[in-house]
Amino acid sequence: MTKTERKCRDCKKCTERGITGFTKKVANATLAVGTLGTSALSAKAIRGMRQNCPICGHPVTTHEMIDGRFQD
Repeated sequence: MTKTERKCRDCKKCTERGITGFTKKVANATLAVGTLGTSALSAKAIRGMRQNCPICGHPVTTHEMIDGRFQD
């Protein structure tokens, strides 16, 4: 399971297939090695400025919301 304990049905990251998450992790690791870690540091700084979902902790921009509210 990922870092999040609870999964949100409105979240694209919570509902994606496992191979997709693995592929993204490999790509991010390759990018971090290629740029000597500067890409990882800048991504962490950007992640700190985004609003996160109270349920799953992923960025709110990855959620399918109607009128700015979570689907019931």
